[in-house]
Amino acid sequence: MLNTLKKRLGRKEDEGFTLIELMVVVLIIAILMAIAIPTFLSARGNAQAKAAESNLRNATTDEQTYLTGPGQGSTYGTSADLTSNSVDNSLTFVSTIPSSTTPSPSTIGIAISGSATDPQVALVDQGADGKWYEVFDNNGSVTYAVSATAPTAFPTAALGSTTWSGAGG
Repeated sequence: MLNTLKKRLGRKEDEGFTLIELMVVVLIIAILMAIAIPTFLSARGNAQAKAAESNLRNATTDEQTYLTGPGQGSTYGTSADLTSNSVDNSLTFVSTIPSSTTPSPSTIGIAISGSATDPQVALVDQGADGKWYEVFDNNGSVTYAVSATAPTAFPTAALGSTTWSGAGG
């Protein structure tokens, strides 16, 4: 059957591919790569943004769990208390804004202020995508912000949005 096919195509048994045929194959592969690489990089950036957002959402839930936990209402703690009593072992809480030299999406900067009846918690994280993600929780009213530059201090008032607007890759 293979010999019949070769006869119909007009090829002899010892012929190879022509240079034009090889160049067409290389061109097709190059076109596919030109389409795939930007798509991959965009998806990677979006995934890095979502990882930082997810970690901050988990950190917000963690701090709210801590602040409303048994006996916490009258013994409102500090950021140091939360770092040692965190219920989420995958996150690391620090009482400073994380360094911009080595982004670590699982290192969350936290600052707690206010009182037991009016707690205010600021969370800051730098994602692997290089953007800065901030959460401000004012007694359960949570706002979010995304910035390309590192914040100079923890937020002390409501941030720009109730969602992560402008965060994607």
